[in-house]
Amino acid sequence: MSVTTFYPAAGANSPVDGRTAQDANADTWANTIAAAGNYSNSTAASDVATQGESFAAKYNLSRLVFLFDTSVIGTDTVDSATLSLYSTGAGDTSEATNPANLALVSSNPTSSSSLANSDYAVAKWGSTRLSTDVTLAVFVATSQYHAFALNASGLANINKTGISKFGIRPSNDLDNLTPTARSYGFGYYADQAGTANDPKLVVTHSAAGGGLPIPVARPYTQAVNRAAVY
Repeated sequence: MSVTTFYPAAGANSPVDGRTAQDANADTWANTIAAAGNYSNSTAASDVATQGESFAAKYNLSRLVFLFDTSVIGTDTVDSATLSLYSTGAGDTSEATNPANLALVSSNPTSSSSLANSDYAVAKWGSTRLSTDVTLAVFVATSQYHAFALNASGLANINKTGISKFGIRPSNDLDNLTPTARSYGFGYYADQAGTANDPKLVVTHSAAGGGLPIPVARPYTQAVNRAAVY
């Protein structure tokens, strides 16, 4: 059994991480969800890590990309995995009814090495939760790693011979619940110096075909008592 930690690459390189968004939009919440996107950044050390909010009658929404080169797993069996994001401890939790909790989903940006505004389009994002949500209140309360233990769908999203593509959609985006106040949090990305605060995917995997050996059948023999009794 092996435990391997994977990180996105710093800068506009593969496997990329970063943020896409529809910011400062005065349109309806439904149109903000369906918008083409007007912002993208794949080189920030820290940035918004979740955002689904109403601010001054404008809806702002962010969707985050986290890619990992997991090709070294190869033919191994994936036993378990956890994706973790490090919070800066900053944010706004004014929205109490429909906050921007962090929902882990799949992502599919056009390029694995850089992000474009068009990668915000909802068609490039999964709608299945790959783990239990991390609440915004917990995320912004402590500057530390916050973990998403992958469920069966999350484990199936790991590409054992290529790049695994994950992302964060705010829960109010994923569930189409209109926010009425500010709701966002900040986190660190791969461009933060070193890897102590970087997004990471920790995978436990084992060689395929492992397990207990199959017992070898032995021919049946019957003991014979050769002693005669008189």
